Amino acid sequence: MIEGARLASWFMASARRDDLAIADCDTCMEKQDAITRQALGCGYLPRVGEYRGWQPPAGKVGFRQNPKLPVIPSVCPGYSTKLPVVWEIMRGYRHWKQGELQSFCGGMPSEAMLMGIEIFDSEVNAEQSWEMTPESEGGGRK
Repeated sequence: MIEGARLASWFMASARRDDLAIADCDTCMEKQDAITRQALGCGYLPRVGEYRGWQPPAGKVGFRQNPKLPVIPSVCPGYSTKLPVVWEIMRGYRHWKQGELQSFCGGMPSEAMLMGIEIFDSEVNAEQSWEMTPESEGGGRK
């Protein structure tokens, strides 16, 4: 859940920029055989080795790995960012930004929902900062 929440804004922004060859699981399953998908870290298949697929942009203002945690992504972000719990966090985030999280949750949000929103929000801010920072300063703006 945490991995998907951290990668969601980065992965969606890459998809919007057309930086991804395939951005959704259904298309990938149609176009790629199981061996290729397994090598790309497909979350629907048993793992073989370390994940070696898409990575969020790094650099001075890019995605930051936490040295105290396992390196992510560990599976294809197309899978981890589409998990129902991650979608629920992203939906909650939209309501949280408008001050309506309790309405969305039907009462007080759970600690897991709040933690997920905090994680997602920090990555949204980092991704937007990366997009606005010129390439010459470690960002993604051309």
